[in-house]
Amino acid sequence: EGHEIFMASVFVLEAEGRRFRRIDRGALELKACRENDFWLEVAYEGRWRLHGGSLYVKGLSIAAVDITSVSVTVFGDSVCRLDGRGRRYCLPTLPVLAKACPCYEFDWGNNIRRTRDDLREVCDPVGRQCMLFKEAYTHPQIFFSYRATLDRICISQPSPVASAGWANPTDAGCSPKDEPSTCLAGRLDLSGAPPL
Repeated sequence: EGHEIFMASVFVLEAEGRRFRRIDRGALELKACRENDFWLEVAYEGRWRLHGGSLYVKGLSIAAVDITSVSVTVFGDSVCRLDGRGRRYCLPTLPVLAKACPCYEFDWGNNIRRTRDDLREVCDPVGRQCMLFKEAYTHPQIFFSYRATLDRICISQPSPVASAGWANPTDAGCSPKDEPSTCLAGRLDLSGAPPL
């Protein structure tokens, strides 16, 4: 109760097989998030395809993703830390998860160290039942615009509606690529980590 969830995100577009993945990992403290010490993972997977240069906005290209899976993995029911005096204390994760994703009083305690991939159905409507989900990614298909250089990519906010993702894209910022590439494919670190 009263705990924030700090999220770090990785966005992956693989050239081979056109595999798409967005992985959001959660921590109960900003320090834990920065140290990649996570207790929760939300993963969106699918297949992406290019649609060429934008007919709507000069200098952008357009793409779409067919989302095939939305899953949640809870790594543990508590997170333990040392305070400033070296004393160990533990924070429970399940009450925080139940508050963020009530999902009609879904029993999260029965899902520790398990990956659940049916939560789009369990938590429908997703936007009101689980604030950890990025609503656009829970739709069967999303559309986005982008521009890329050798070492950076700028992607618009994805939308389940082509007119919003392609004709009227909203800039979501730019991220460095893990490996320089002239192609859209690559791994991007989107860890702005603001609390939910």
